[in-house]
Amino acid sequence: MLWAAGVIGAFTTGLYIFRCVFIAFFGEEHTHVTGRYGWRVLLPLTVLSVLSVLGGLIELPPAFGHVTLLSNLLAPVLPATAEVKSVIPLLLASLISLAGIGLAALLYWRPTKKPAKTPLWRFWHAAGGFDWLYDRLLVRPVQWAARVNSEDAIDSVFDGVALLTRLLHDQIRRTQTGRVRFYTAGLAVGSISLIAIAVLR
Repeated sequence: MLWAAGVIGAFTTGLYIFRCVFIAFFGEEHTHVTGRYGWRVLLPLTVLSVLSVLGGLIELPPAFGHVTLLSNLLAPVLPATAEVKSVIPLLLASLISLAGIGLAALLYWRPTKKPAKTPLWRFWHAAGGFDWLYDRLLVRPVQWAARVNSEDAIDSVFDGVALLTRLLHDQIRRTQTGRVRFYTAGLAVGSISLIAIAVLR
């Protein structure tokens, strides 16, 4: 499952990253580039570029050099895992990543033309139907509940609980007369009731 999740992530990463590349560097120009960026932009970009190119070399599978720098670093805190000996899963993952890049090129690498609105193009630009699903499952039910509760029907339940509490309070308050004989009689009746229950059991 983790391998499948990684492969799907590689495909989508190739797709959306190269979408940015094709739109930014090969797409239609919307603003004119003026001037050059200073070191505040160049320095982090240089660091990210070096890490992007060389970062993967700290861990290589046996079929591609068997470098285990990252595994050795994490060995004290993570359990050892079985190494993948076969080259097929590695090549498959690479091909799927390239397929994502190819799909991005097919959809977005059109310097002078607008992309053809194929069913795949419409599906992708509709966020894979996620917005439609989100609207049906979350937005519309919440809006419906808000319309149903526009008169605060749900609040009436809590208002009823508060009203019942006040009524009970008024009834109990009437027993507080300040007469000691009445309180003593209540204690006596309660004590006799408890003794009777204990004896009868």
